[in-house]
Amino acid sequence: LSTNLVAAAPSTSGKSLIAVSDFGEVFRVPVDALDQSEFYTKSVSRFRLPDGLKDPVGGLELPDGRLAAWCGGKEPAVWTVNSSGQLEQRWPLADVPEASPVPLAGGVVVPMPGRLSLTAMRQQVTDYRVSGDLKAQTSWKSLTPVNDTQLVAINSDNQLVQIEYRKTPRPHLAEVSTTTFAGKTNVAPVAAGDYLC
Repeated sequence: LSTNLVAAAPSTSGKSLIAVSDFGEVFRVPVDALDQSEFYTKSVSRFRLPDGLKDPVGGLELPDGRLAAWCGGKEPAVWTVNSSGQLEQRWPLADVPEASPVPLAGGVVVPMPGRLSLTAMRQQVTDYRVSGDLKAQTSWKSLTPVNDTQLVAINSDNQLVQIEYRKTPRPHLAEVSTTTFAGKTNVAPVAAGDYLC
């Protein structure tokens, strides 16, 4: 492939690699073609990026094998692609992502000004919202999934906010705890088993 890939994963059968490019093309490359030095240009599906998009396009793999691509700009959105390479859906976003989204609870958590939003799910999930006085001052620096239902978010005030997806009383993202660091946090943490490094 002669393009920038934002996400890639094995197909359902394991006989192909599904790859999403930063210009909206989705490729299904047979595993045996990966050893060849030829360019692979045949896409299996495509999604339309907003006209005049200047913001970068990002992507990630979801635990169920789906891929997701996302962008900011004037029409921020997430697109999901199934493990066969077919476009599932475009999920419009309420605002521009401030940091890279992460997988959680079968969907994608997107950090936007004043909120964390869980999208790419069939059910409606209530956003986690920052309190009113902090909303204008604080932005998200990074998100790190800890397990299937929890993540940690670091904001520009050097706070580590633990967030959990809860199903009751209705699906929502809830704050579990907040820890303020004395120094600056310049690197996103990494979850390794029961540890956060």
